[in-house]
Amino acid sequence: MKESLVALDAPREEAEGRDGLPGEAPDGAGNGTQDATWRAHYEEVLLVEDHAAAAAGLRRVAEAAFPGCRVRWASTLAEAKGLLEESWEFGLALVDLALPDGTGVELLEHLQRSRPEVLCVVTTIYDDDDHLFPVLSAGAAGYLLKDQASAALVRQLRAVSEGLPPLSPRVARRMLTFFQQQRGGAASGAGVAAQAATRSPGSASMGAPAGGRSAGLTRRETEVLSLIARGLQRGEVGALLSVSENTVAKYIKDIYRKLNISSRAEAALEASRRGLL
Repeated sequence: MKESLVALDAPREEAEGRDGLPGEAPDGAGNGTQDATWRAHYEEVLLVEDHAAAAAGLRRVAEAAFPGCRVRWASTLAEAKGLLEESWEFGLALVDLALPDGTGVELLEHLQRSRPEVLCVVTTIYDDDDHLFPVLSAGAAGYLLKDQASAALVRQLRAVSEGLPPLSPRVARRMLTFFQQQRGGAASGAGVAAQAATRSPGSASMGAPAGGRSAGLTRRETEVLSLIARGLQRGEVGALLSVSENTVAKYIKDIYRKLNISSRAEAALEASRRGLL
C-alpha cells in the first residue's frame, strides 16, 4: 500500500525508503533548459509545517521533485518569517494552514507583500471551500492534500517546473464544480450581460467579472487566458496563435494586471468562471 504523509509517524531515518518516492530525477532534470529553470527558481525551499513527521515526509517530497534543492524547515509562523529575513534565495514555499502561532494564510499574505517572487503552495489535509478559496485569494499558486500517496505529491509538485499549478485532483475537481455551480446560478443575469457586451459595436470586452476586477480583456487576451488555463506553455500558445513567445508573455502580463491575479492557478479559476474551460 502506498504511504501518505498523514500516515508518516516514524522518524525520518526509519521511514526513509518506505514511502514509494521515485529514486530517479524528474523528467528533464539534468537535461537542458528545464533543469536550469527549476534550479534557478527552486534551489532553496521553505517548508512550513508544525508536525515533525509530516515535515519529514514533505522534505522528501520536495527533494524528490527537485533533486539537490535545499529544504529549510520552520514549525511556526514566526520561524518562517525569520528564515525569510535570513535568506533571499527561496523560490518555493510549502505552507501548512494550521500553525501554532498563526495561520498559513497570514504567511501567504506576508509573502505577497514582501516576497512576491516566492511561489507558494499550500500543503494541508483540508479540502473544503472554507479553506480552499480564501487560500487561493491570498495568493497561493497551488494546493496539495497531504493524505495522498507521496509519489503522487512528487508528481504534482514537479508540475511547477512546467509552469502548471500544483493541484491535487480532488481540489481541481472541487474548483471546477464550484465555478460551474456559480455559473449556473448566475446564468440568467451574467449571460444577458455577456451577450450585451459581445453585441456592442467595437466591444472587445468579455463583460465585468465579479469582485470588482477589471474585465477589459481583448479577444486575443481571452484566447491566451483559455490556453494557459489548460496548461499550455508560452511557446505552445505562440505556435497556436502564430505569434512570438515574447508576445505571448506580454499578453499574459496584461491579463494578470487586468484581472488582478498573479498565478496560473488564479488564471485557471478565472477561465473556469468565464466558461472558457
